[in-house]
Amino acid sequence: MEVTFLNISQEKQNRIRTVAMEEFATHGYEQASTNRIVKTLGVSKGSLFKYFRTKGVLYTYLVSYATTALVDHLETQVTGPLYEKGLTSLSWREKLLAYGEVELRYLQADPLTYRFFYRLVKDIRLPALQPISKQLQEEATAYFQQMNIILDLPPLLLHHVGFVIQGYNEQFFHLHGFEGYTDETITNYLDGIKAHLDLVKD
Repeated sequence: MEVTFLNISQEKQNRIRTVAMEEFATHGYEQASTNRIVKTLGVSKGSLFKYFRTKGVLYTYLVSYATTALVDHLETQVTGPLYEKGLTSLSWREKLLAYGEVELRYLQADPLTYRFFYRLVKDIRLPALQPISKQLQEEATAYFQQMNIILDLPPLLLHHVGFVIQGYNEQFFHLHGFEGYTDETITNYLDGIKAHLDLVKD
């Protein structure tokens, strides 16, 4: 990212981030088009590349931005609502459900950033991203490390329930998408996760 990007107004920064994140979240890294981005923004391609020299540089910046937003949210929850719930005294199932609600509340408040990060997890091993994969992995790892701090589960158990939750999430997001989440939607999600976790042996 060029310093000039930070010199433009916050409104313009937000507009560029929103349009670019929507493009990558919808189409994935390989199929994302800077031509579509500049067309939506109503600017020339040269104007975008003045801030971000390549699509890869733009994507790396967005990953850092999205990861920071998610990690900040998790840290706020750990020192706030989850701490007040007595996080350390909860069972591992209760921790997972508490964490699930944290994620869903974030999705409810900022579906685009959540959807962008969700797509990143799928795209991060693409050959086209290998030149910047180390930095992307570091950004993504920061998020998952914060998640592990919240859950504090044995590695094998965390790995196992990760598969359970990943499969459930794929189905849930396929049915409900990522936007328009109500309190009822979140309750239904948590009830479904709980039913699956109850089948996992301690």
